Amino acid sequence: MSAIAASIPRRPALHTLRSPATVIGRLVGRRTWRSASIWAVIFGIYTVSKAVGIADVYPNAAALRTAAAQLASDPGLNALVGAPRNLDSLAGMLQWNIAAIMVTLGAIWALLASTKYFRGEEDAGRWEILLSGQTTARGAALNVLAGLFASTIVLFAVSAVLFVGMGAVKTVNVAPGSSVLLAFEIALGCGMFIAIGALMSELLPSRGRAAGLAAGILGVSFLLRSMGDITSATWLLNVTPLGWLEQLSPLTHASYFWILPSLALIVGCGGLTVFFAGRRDLGSGVIAVSDSSKPHTRLLNSPLAAAVRLTRTSSVIWLAAFAVVGALYASFTNAAVSSLAGSGAAKQIFQHIVHSGNTAFARAYLGLAFLILLMLICVYAANAVGAIRDEEASGRADNFLVRPVSRMRWLAGRGALIGLVVVCGGLLGAIGSWLGLGGQSSDISFTTLLQAGVNAMVPALFIVAAGIVALGLWPRHTIVVAYAVLGWSFLVVMLSSGINVPVWIQDTSLLHHIVFAPAAPPDWGSDAVILAIAAALCAAGAVRFNRRDLQGE
Repeated sequence: MSAIAASIPRRPALHTLRSPATVIGRLVGRRTWRSASIWAVIFGIYTVSKAVGIADVYPNAAALRTAAAQLASDPGLNALVGAPRNLDSLAGMLQWNIAAIMVTLGAIWALLASTKYFRGEEDAGRWEILLSGQTTARGAALNVLAGLFASTIVLFAVSAVLFVGMGAVKTVNVAPGSSVLLAFEIALGCGMFIAIGALMSELLPSRGRAAGLAAGILGVSFLLRSMGDITSATWLLNVTPLGWLEQLSPLTHASYFWILPSLALIVGCGGLTVFFAGRRDLGSGVIAVSDSSKPHTRLLNSPLAAAVRLTRTSSVIWLAAFAVVGALYASFTNAAVSSLAGSGAAKQIFQHIVHSGNTAFARAYLGLAFLILLMLICVYAANAVGAIRDEEASGRADNFLVRPVSRMRWLAGRGALIGLVVVCGGLLGAIGSWLGLGGQSSDISFTTLLQAGVNAMVPALFIVAAGIVALGLWPRHTIVVAYAVLGWSFLVVMLSSGINVPVWIQDTSLLHHIVFAPAAPPDWGSDAVILAIAAALCAAGAVRFNRRDLQGE
């Protein structure tokens, strides 16, 4: 008997992990750990640059106390990054500068990845191939969650190592435990929005709707957190995921209680995801959406008109957001000037960010407001050019191109529509800023704001061009290229505001070549060069798109 047992080959220790039952989880983990690692490295670099910059600008406790008294009364900054806590310490100042931004970026990565590997794979028809193997719908959902959470653990581990290294710097001196807790805060935010995105993917019948609703939940959470920070309704922080993470305060007086509602949300949404996965039919959602209606043929007489019809709702929402953001941050100008104008350090930071020196503080503050507006318009541009690729990948573009409609005409129409929204967004942002300013600053005219709005269109149009050239050359990486240009440009700007970044690295950033008006007059010559390069990229991408084969997902 012992001889027979000895002749049976032993299974590897990791046989269970390599079994067919876990193939989906391993596949998702392999596809997402790299992006999680990249984000962790970005967070680490950003944190180190901010820590070194803050230690340089505020070298002693007296400088920190003065800054704390000034920054605490600025509603604009508080709405953006949260209410200041313990700013009289370097750790508190660092936490206030970086935590909210990194949590929000991590949440965006999480919900996009979650909806992609749940509903996106199902929409593309690959889910049914996996379900035909040795797994069930609930087992597959559990696998996807495991793969995504495994990548989140990678993000946590890499960022924790970098944060601990940052804290060990003598001028920063943050305890290792606090640095690890900061990394855990970011990972916790990712986990919550992975679970939320997964649940939305089960409730709604398409990735676009699932991602839109998950992004809407993130937006509402951000709004409630902002209202809780700048109004007396601080109880709002207790009912929103971003509010829970803000109150965790990892670098100062950590409040571990707020980990509990975050974990409860992850477990609840994850459990419902697995439950609903086994209750619905493949290709459908828990929430019934009618797939038939009375025929409406308006705006179907041409590819461009059809594109207007398909994107009109999202375009209107984006345009309204541009106007509201412009009005909101401009309305904070007077409070910001009265609270921060006397701070030489604050003025120095603002001027570094907006690439201007020796300018009035009101203009520097509005320059930062238009930087936020500019980034929002660029995000729209990246999403919109990605939608062009989605039309090709899903086969919807075939319905136009099999008719007497040339590829050039179809692509030119979609590109022109995106460009029109970008132009209108810049103008509406300027009008919103003028209304929000409301005469608070007599030396900033409507013409000045209008020029700033036009200036904000330029990088967004370049993002569109980068996406179109990727559409022609590397179609499957269209949205990745668009976001890579935007993300790198933003990262370099943020790093250069805290540390001395070599000039040749700054030159690789698109935003480095943009003057953030109205902090300073726009550099129309530089804008013209950027637009000329964008036009050349668009032409090259369009020619290549016209010659290559159409490619699916």
